[in-house]
Amino acid sequence: MTRGRPKSFNDNEALERAMNLFWRVGYDATSLDALVGEMKIPRQSLYRTFGDKRGLFIRAIELYTNRMNESITQVLLADGLAIDNINRVFQLWSERLTSADKQGCMMQNTYSQSILADEDVAALIMAQQKRIPQALEEALKLGQQQGNINKSIDARAISRTITSSINGLFALSRTNLPNEFTKDVILTFKSLIQVN
Repeated sequence: MTRGRPKSFNDNEALERAMNLFWRVGYDATSLDALVGEMKIPRQSLYRTFGDKRGLFIRAIELYTNRMNESITQVLLADGLAIDNINRVFQLWSERLTSADKQGCMMQNTYSQSILADEDVAALIMAQQKRIPQALEEALKLGQQQGNINKSIDARAISRTITSSINGLFALSRTNLPNEFTKDVILTFKSLIQVN
């Protein structure tokens, strides 16, 4: 029995390149030719390793969301004062929103794409979108116990309001949204949650 030719590429590196292409131009505008060119792999290797374009996109979304969600939730749930952790997350969001690349958020960029009609993809995105609000709610409740977060706020409602607003800013960040706009939104949320 003859063995297939050994792989001449690294799966993780190829997936990273695919993720960045989907992120830059979106699912609909990404052709298979563009993918194999960006990933630097033969078309047959794409099919054999990742399945079709849809399967590759799902893997790319999983990579993106796991990376982005972990970077935020780890800070929110770190040891120490919850208010400090929340402020670090506000700083991370501010830096990403005001960066020069104007790439936005891959998840937000996906909302206007045809792939969202795929129930499996929509369910995956919805499941991933719940992780940060849940971690923020937990951090807000801890901050209320520690005495640094306003006890009169509803932690669940505020966490959903904050993350929805941040998602909206990421969607707008691909335009010429002024940095002051982002700063005003984040400062408003800071003043809302902190003890006066």
